[in-house]
Parts: sequence; structure tokens; C-alpha cells
Amino acid sequence: MADIDDALERGEKNLDWRLDQARVYAYLIMGVAAETRKGSRSQKGKSKKIGLKALSKKGDFRERLVESAGKAGLVGILILSIAGVRPAEIGRGVSLKAKGEHGLDILINGVKHTQTTGHKQRAQRHDARKWSLTAKLLALVKKAGGRLLFSRSPESLRDDVKRAAARAKLPATIAPYTIRHRFSADLKKAGWSPVEIAKAMGHASTRTAGRYARKQSGGRGGTSSMTAVWASGTVREFIKPTLAEYARMGSANPDAPASEEFEP
Repeated sequence: MADIDDALERGEKNLDWRLDQARVYAYLIMGVAAETRKGSRSQKGKSKKIGLKALSKKGDFRERLVESAGKAGLVGILILSIAGVRPAEIGRGVSLKAKGEHGLDILINGVKHTQTTGHKQRAQRHDARKWSLTAKLLALVKKAGGRLLFSRSPESLRDDVKRAAARAKLPATIAPYTIRHRFSADLKKAGWSPVEIAKAMGHASTRTAGRYARKQSGGRGGTSSMTAVWASGTVREFIKPTLAEYARMGSANPDAPASEEFEP
């Protein structure tokens, strides 16, 4: 801006190129600031996906967790693994319903729901033939009469995962959100669209998935039994502008709503 003031004093009239340059500089400064904030996240936050790619090279760690879960933690770890839900959502209660011989519907009540974030409710349909863990959970639901409402506190879920990890001789850094990151990676690996992934994860924008593990952190084929997904809210599609587009818009927040609406 000091350059612009100097130019005005010298009598320059066409200052558009200087304004564009100032916008580019501002964008670069904001980018550096964002990276700095990202680098200063707590170790607790980083531990959610530390070593996820390494874990995936040694088979599916979720299957090892389930094998070591014990009776108390079995259903919770199965739901975390298959549906990638937040621990607090299991705390509110997750509805499970057998659908035909091989189908399993999972209805989730969102916990990060406002007018601009998350979804009040979302649902996933899974095919038990696609994954042994889904088949195991479906068998438990059928044993309960075809419907099951399951809830467990986030604290108990964390303890269940930690105990199962210890028995399976897995890293102590594994937590419920490690499983959620792997779920996201598997959906990316399996080729689901950003909008569908946002629905499955309970996100209001496709931008949020960028904070989760990349598809390279998933298994070889992307272990996922999900065949359909639905959400009660809308998803904003985010496309990161180029540097030139930022300069033209003069805006650092181009996250505009998409026109797509959910179908019931």
C-alpha cells in the first residue's frame, strides 16, 4: 500500500496493476499464516493420523482392533470402522437396521450441526458381502431382531480402542479419530466423489475432507462396504482458485455454495 501512496503522489492514474500486485502479496501472506497455524497444531490433533499410511501397509488395523475388542467394545469399534462416525455421534445414539439379506443401514445424528456446518442427520447403506466387519455387525443386528440403537460415551469408546490396540500390539497413538481418518481415506481410494464423501463424513463443505487422510493412506483397494449415502443438509463444493483468480476477485474466501440439493 505504501507503493500505491507513492504512486499517487507522483501523479500516476492507472493503479489497477498495483492493486492486483497488492492482492497477490496479501494472498501469499495469508497462505504462509495458514501454514504456520497448521504447523502449530497440538500433538493431540496430529496424532489422529500419525502413522496411518504405515499402519495400512501391515493389513487393516481395524480388523485387528475388532479381534481384540472384547465384548464391551465390539459394537462401538465396528461402527467406528464401518461408518467413520465421530465418537460424540455414537454418544447420541446410532441406529442400525438390517436391509434384506446383506444390507445394513446406519442412521447417524450429527453433533456439529448449525445453519452453516454439518448435517442434522445422515445415513449410509452398506453391503455385508463387501467386508467381513460389516458382515459381523449385520449378524449382531439380526441377532437383536433386525434393529439396534447403540450408544456409548466418547470416553468409553476411547478406552475401548486403547485397550484393543494394546491387546493387538498396535501403536498407543491409535484413537477413534484414527479410524475416522482411515474411513475417509478408503472412500477417496474407492472413488467416491467429494460431495458423497462430505455426506458420509457429516461435512457441509467438500473443503473439510482436505484435512483428513489422503487416499494413499487407505488399503490397497480402499476397504469400504458403503454403497449409498444420504444427508439432510446441503454440501458446498469448494474449488480452490488459482493465484490469478484470487487477484481478480480480491477475496480470500471463495468458498461459495453449490446449487446441488440432497434428495431424501
